[in-house]
Amino acid sequence: MIKTIVLIVVLLSFFALGDVNSALPCAVDQDCQDQELGESSYCDESQICFIPVETAEVPPAEVPVTEEVPFTETAAPTDLDPTAVEALRTEVDSITLTLQEVQNRINQLTNDLDVLRSDTGLASEQLSSQANSMATGLAAVQDNLNQAQMNITQLKQSVEQEQNFSTLIKVVLFILVISGVAAGFYYYMNYQKKAPATGTVAGKEIVDYVVKHLKQGLKFSQVKDHLQRAGWAEEEIAAAYKEAVKLLQPAVKAVTATGGEKNKMIPIAVISLLVLIGIIFLLRGTTGKAVFYGQQIKEDTREVVATVQCTFPHILTPDGDACCPDLNNNTICDTAEREVEALSAAGTCTDNLQCSSDEYCVNKKCTALSSLYKGSPVCDKMCNYYTMNIKTSDGESYSVKPKQGSYTCVGALEWKIMEAPDHCKGEKAVVPIKIIKKAPGKILSEEVITLSRRQTSQTITHPTVKCSLTLTVEEIYELCN
Repeated sequence: MIKTIVLIVVLLSFFALGDVNSALPCAVDQDCQDQELGESSYCDESQICFIPVETAEVPPAEVPVTEEVPFTETAAPTDLDPTAVEALRTEVDSITLTLQEVQNRINQLTNDLDVLRSDTGLASEQLSSQANSMATGLAAVQDNLNQAQMNITQLKQSVEQEQNFSTLIKVVLFILVISGVAAGFYYYMNYQKKAPATGTVAGKEIVDYVVKHLKQGLKFSQVKDHLQRAGWAEEEIAAAYKEAVKLLQPAVKAVTATGGEKNKMIPIAVISLLVLIGIIFLLRGTTGKAVFYGQQIKEDTREVVATVQCTFPHILTPDGDACCPDLNNNTICDTAEREVEALSAAGTCTDNLQCSSDEYCVNKKCTALSSLYKGSPVCDKMCNYYTMNIKTSDGESYSVKPKQGSYTCVGALEWKIMEAPDHCKGEKAVVPIKIIKKAPGKILSEEVITLSRRQTSQTITHPTVKCSLTLTVEEIYELCN
């Protein structure tokens, strides 16, 4: 295309030559006029004198003539229309301008091509980086899936063991109860069978004998020994002692019966103790335990989720991943019940309980998690994180997902990743982290801090323990749909 335009320009330039080349050298226009070429002659840029067509009078001797190219063939025609010549010149100028615009356009396209190549390279690098991040994230998801499946397996085994243990306890308890009932029945029947009749002459004599000697200060063992030497049976002595005790009350307290009665009471006491222990173990095996049942895999993250059910007097924790005691039955974990101060005059908070039910104490302000993101004018995809890498000031690194975390200072400071609402693709991910400060058997305070990628928290301290902690979010892995 460009070659064609250049050829047209050359041809038009050849036909547009309206001035005669005199072949005489010059420096200025005056040199041409001094050589009698006419007042309209002029000195061209090539320092050659030219004569305009309308006034040209060129002597034949001054124009070189060769056999191959006669002077009459190369000389400019004298019958050209000046208007046509001017039109041709205008056309040439227009073509020249068009060529310049074409050249400028080519330069612009070249620059655009360079920019496009640069953007393509940058996009390729970003795509490669995102692919690597996605591969890392998928590997983390697979690890979490494997770990969750392992936990589910261990959980099932634990539940089966507890069920087997509970069954064993029930069987033992049933046997103990039956044994206790049988022993009591045996004792009752045996006692009733061997108890001597009272009110006879012999019975009254032995009773009076026992009463008399007990009043004299003798011990029952001595009285019993005297009666056995006299030929009295052990059962008669025991019956006489009981009647004597009744007659001597309240002066004498019945401490025990005969040695034979003690021997009979020992098995009853042992059996009762075993029954009590069995009941305690049975209650411990069936009360207050969290039962994990079923499993579900989320379609977006392929995460294995186990459901939790608590038995009275336990309830689910606010995060729904464990059980806590609720002895006063007010649907609030006993460990979380605490007195908090009112909000300060500036509206700052230090505990989640200072805020309304749908808000948390986020960065010292009562805020709903739904307000963490402001939205975007263009929001064609929604994103959320599924796992992240956390590094602590203790030098520990964790790969955690929502509702997971860790602790330091023997559990005095605990942190846990919270679930966040979806946000538009392109918005910076914000991670809410619950900070729990504890004392033995209770929670002192709970609050929430927020961090983004490559951000480190301020130093977190404990109110009663010399302990501090900082958290750094090294990487966040998200899924968008």
